[in-house]
Amino acid sequence: MNTPSGWQRYADWLPGLRLLFAYERSCLRGDLTAGLVVALVVIPSAIAYADLAKCPPVAGLYAALGGMVLFALFTSSRHVIAGPDAAIAILVGAAVGPLSGADPGQAVVLSTWLALLAAVILLLAAWLKLGVVAEFLSSPVMLGFMNGAAVVIIASQIGKLCGMSLHEENTLLKLLEWGTRLGELHWVTLAFGLAAMAILTGMRIWLSRVPGTIVVFALALVAGRLIDFDGMGIAVIGAVDMQLPNPVPPELSLAEIGSLVIGALGLALLIFPEGILLGRAMASRHKYDLESDRELLALGMANLAAGLLRSFAVGASQSRTLLNSATGGRTQMVSLIAAALLVGFMYFLASWIATLPTVAIASSACASAASRSRSRRLISP
Repeated sequence: MNTPSGWQRYADWLPGLRLLFAYERSCLRGDLTAGLVVALVVIPSAIAYADLAKCPPVAGLYAALGGMVLFALFTSSRHVIAGPDAAIAILVGAAVGPLSGADPGQAVVLSTWLALLAAVILLLAAWLKLGVVAEFLSSPVMLGFMNGAAVVIIASQIGKLCGMSLHEENTLLKLLEWGTRLGELHWVTLAFGLAAMAILTGMRIWLSRVPGTIVVFALALVAGRLIDFDGMGIAVIGAVDMQLPNPVPPELSLAEIGSLVIGALGLALLIFPEGILLGRAMASRHKYDLESDRELLALGMANLAAGLLRSFAVGASQSRTLLNSATGGRTQMVSLIAAALLVGFMYFLASWIATLPTVAIASSACASAASRSRSRRLISP
């Protein structure tokens, strides 16, 4: 590999940097297309998963930004896309929810430290060269967990689909509360939600090459500028502060640190196998080698970036990775292109997010959860 001699040492540690020095222009067209698709999909996903993590929408966007860039620089995979993930967000929400007292500011601080702790665990695992452990992971256990996560995601969004504010945190209790309050259902919100679900289902059946999430998100963005959803009683995202997060402050008690360490261990045990198994599946499909320990390092650095940006833990995204592969992505440049487009959206189209109806995000999250449970077999060892 021909790289400037002064950068050789860094290029050995940063495959993404090495890519920039020797990028093949023949890959650019496919990478640009895939980067655009990934960027359009990651925005509604990041907003939805931030809600699962008990964090404000901007935290999901920064998690996506930091995760994609750092992972792309350190990974040996040419196709895996890192960022907010539904199952990981659920674990984050479960860990920070009881400690935050429903305070969004405190939830951000706690989720930040959780991401940093998960990063330390993943980096330690990479240093100990534990990537080989992925060979012994139980696929049925992971499949069961992901199916359970799909139920939790749908239950968490069912109130938004029906225009109701549900107060219970426990999934079964939330479903019970929803059933007992059906008389409060907002029919206009439900109609929009069902229309979005119909579009998503129709796209999956008849136009599977076009991600339905992008279509629904684009339609909802435009509709939000033309229709007064708030006046119709349909909830919208509201103003999103895109200010760059401040440095992480040390605001934790010893008791909170203990709880977060346990949560971080659980996160690492999910992030680690998912990332490596997905990476291996992509490497096998596209016929190149993958370094498991390098993937652990990349996942650790992605979470370090997410933590420093005051967001929440991230992992390898199966849906965005498969989209990347299907739309012609060929290198890690896809993540960098998607990150650049995400920055442009965050700072030039932030006002469009404010008028976005939350029911559109909820519909996409439910559809994504259902598809995840069906396709999890793709990363089986």
